[in-house]
Formats: sequence, C-alpha cells, structure tokens
Amino acid sequence: MQYIISTLSQMSRIEHNLVKIDYQKINIDNNLLNNNEMRNISYSLIDIDGDGIDELYVKFEQMTGYASKIYTYSDSTFHEACGDYVVATICTSEHYVMFHCQEGADVYRIFEVNGDQVNKKDEIYRSAYMEYFRNGNAISESEYSAALVYYRDLQWLTPITENVY
Repeated sequence: MQYIISTLSQMSRIEHNLVKIDYQKINIDNNLLNNNEMRNISYSLIDIDGDGIDELYVKFEQMTGYASKIYTYSDSTFHEACGDYVVATICTSEHYVMFHCQEGADVYRIFEVNGDQVNKKDEIYRSAYMEYFRNGNAISESEYSAALVYYRDLQWLTPITENVY
C-alpha cells in the first residue's frame, strides 16, 4: 500500500529565509483518503527539528488500532520518513520522534529528525520473556531501565491533529 502526500499547492510565506508551510495549502492525496483500511485520518504540522520547516504528522485508524507517520518536506514535496502502528510522540528539544508499542513485547523506536533526514536513533526492546535488547544487541535489565529513564525524562508531546474529514 502506498501512502502519498501530495505536494503543496503553494508556499505561504518566507520568514528569515526559512520556509513556513501554510496549514490551508495541504492536500492529502485521494489514494490515502479512499483506502478502506484507514479511517479517522487527521494531521498536524510541527517543526520537530527547529529548522523553520514543518514536518507533517499523520494519524489514522485501521483495523488494528491507531497508526501514525511522519513526513519531511523538501523539493516542494512531502516525503514519508518514518511510521509505525502506534501513535507517535515527539520531543522537539531533542528532535526525536518515538513510537512505543506494547503487544506482548515492550518496544521503543526513537528516530531523530534533522532537516529532511530522519534516522533511527535507538530501539529498546523487552520481550515477553524478559529478555532485553538495544539496537538488536542483548543488554541487561539495568541497561534497559537506564535507557528508559533517559527517554522518559524528556518532554514528549502527542500532536493535536485536525481531521481531514
């Protein structure tokens, strides 16, 4: 399935040589909206990395629950950067996007936004059998706990979204 965000029809204004995206100029592609697996689609624009260019946060409901995706903006187009089958939280002070999934296992996937680049920063995982991993490598419970304390102490927000329909 392809998730497409159409290009902006025009830019709203240029301030201090930084592009700001106008909420009113966003068009969500009809292929996304007409997908039978997706309902209650909403979006928000948020400058995650502080570069003056908003990233697009899209949240939607599907058969397994809510999911979300982050799109970066460059070359007059939104580009899918990361996503998961859970609602993302965002830490603008560190430029992080976190997806936290709890279905048998406890998984934290953290991505770092830098301009139009989004890279996986960290993945912390606790299996249902109490095995601990960080970025695919086995770690101790105390290392797992220390990583969680670091990330939980940051200020996270869940974007307030506007419904497409």
